[in-house]
Amino acid sequence: MPISMPEIVDMFAFSEGLGQAYTGQWLVKDRCPWRIYSTSRFVDGPPCFGVLIEVMDATGNENPEIGVLTVRFLATGDVRNSPCQSAPTTASSEPITGDWGITIPFVKMFFAEDGAGNEVYGNLDRMFLQFSELTDRAGIVSDNMDKATLDKLLYFDQSLGQDYEGRWLAADLIRV
Repeated sequence: MPISMPEIVDMFAFSEGLGQAYTGQWLVKDRCPWRIYSTSRFVDGPPCFGVLIEVMDATGNENPEIGVLTVRFLATGDVRNSPCQSAPTTASSEPITGDWGITIPFVKMFFAEDGAGNEVYGNLDRMFLQFSELTDRAGIVSDNMDKATLDKLLYFDQSLGQDYEGRWLAADLIRV
């Protein structure tokens, strides 16, 4: 059963704006725990277990974040159990889980560590690259990487020297 944007706005308050246009649909299952709001009247709904909201125009959104965005029922939506025995719910959700699509790892942190006990770049110094998320390690099976492997994996805009090596410390962390 489709739900229009005005109906969604009457039923729910989101902790962050979703955009200029979105629609909804009741998700059908064995039994509907709510009464369904229609633009003309309240009706006992078909069996349902939730609402799917599809954003049609995200313009003006507040960049809703996974793990942050919540939704709260509004009393004006008059969502109740079915058959109708409860007062309208004003319950709030837990923060949203999932993702907004495929993400691409990026270098989140790039830092140096002195290994030689001096203040200049040289032998025994180390660099660490921490990625934004776990990776597939570019298909590299071994934890250890030689210069040729590192040069295929990473581009440094300054020379690191004649020879260097690296090691996967975790699926999101490399030491050079």
